[in-house]
Amino acid sequence: MPSGPRGDTFDNPACPNKATVANCGPELAAGMYNYVRQHCAACAQVIVGDFGSGASAHPGQTFSRGQKLGDYLRVYYRNLHDAKDVTVWGLHPYGDVEYAQKLWWERRHGKGGPGVPAPSGTRVYSFAAALKQLNPRNSTKIHIWLDEISSFNGTGQGNHHYRYFTRASQAYGAQWLFDTLVRDVPAHSPVVTNPLYPARSSPNWRLPY
Repeated sequence: MPSGPRGDTFDNPACPNKATVANCGPELAAGMYNYVRQHCAACAQVIVGDFGSGASAHPGQTFSRGQKLGDYLRVYYRNLHDAKDVTVWGLHPYGDVEYAQKLWWERRHGKGGPGVPAPSGTRVYSFAAALKQLNPRNSTKIHIWLDEISSFNGTGQGNHHYRYFTRASQAYGAQWLFDTLVRDVPAHSPVVTNPLYPARSSPNWRLPY
């Protein structure tokens, strides 16, 4: 695996003309999927990638180097050996939930603002839209698994403390995730399904149920 700063290997989209797994983040990430797909005979389903959802408390539409989501996915998709047969992609919607909690808290405390995120402003929406463009004929057969989910109390991603991560906003964030986020995707786009919750060591990272 190429060396470099933390996070530099997979999310660095600056691929040269003669890209290889040693100098192109999306190609390396796709190569990991290809290897598992080829060598894991016992795997009934292999999730394609496992994408994050943007910066803390704001969904954003780019990766850390300003690369557009669609641009990264195009390189990634092009290097999948069975791209047209891929049906399950993974996404962590942490940033979307953090942002929803922030807007809800600000509205409750008279700070103004929209109160809830616009559907088109979430990473889940933009991820679904980008996948639809990659394979428009089969887009409705694709599933996006939210394979890590949480809402936040006290601290969010990176253990940063924010006043809007309260017990009340945590409850709202969980409800918004299940009732709104998983449904607000473009028409005729991939289906958002299988929200999964892995155990977390911190009590601040959990669903309040």
